[in-house]
Amino acid sequence: MGLPFKPRAFWEKYMDEQLIYLKDAIQMCNLLIEAPRHHWPLEFTGNERCGLCLKSRTYSKELEEKFELAVWKILSKDYKITLKDFTASLRSALEPKDRLYTAPLLMHFTNYLVPKYKFHYKNGEYEPYKTLKYPSKFELAIGVSNKGEVVYERKE
Repeated sequence: MGLPFKPRAFWEKYMDEQLIYLKDAIQMCNLLIEAPRHHWPLEFTGNERCGLCLKSRTYSKELEEKFELAVWKILSKDYKITLKDFTASLRSALEPKDRLYTAPLLMHFTNYLVPKYKFHYKNGEYEPYKTLKYPSKFELAIGVSNKGEVVYERKE
């Protein structure tokens, strides 16, 4: 939830404000492409079906370090914090054995960087007849239209 992250003045802002402020770092690290690869959404697109999985993929240490540096460069312009203090704050509530330890900042933002899906069902059917994909919360925050795109439609 970002509670121990420093600088607190930034992390206490609304998530939309955080996303807009860090837009350049998110885009530089291609997180709109990377986040869906590391997130297990519930989706049905006809060719691919994935349920709510208990095991999730983890981000690489290199991507986390690149993102941390990019975020710190942005934050350090307006907040007095060293890179060492910033990165330490990201892991201050975690143990090295914790799953989030290797990528705390990426995991903090993942759910805001993945698209959302809406499923349409006919009465009593288990599988949807149509799936719409909507922009991520990040995309909405930076002004993308909240228009769904059909990614699956069953042929009768």
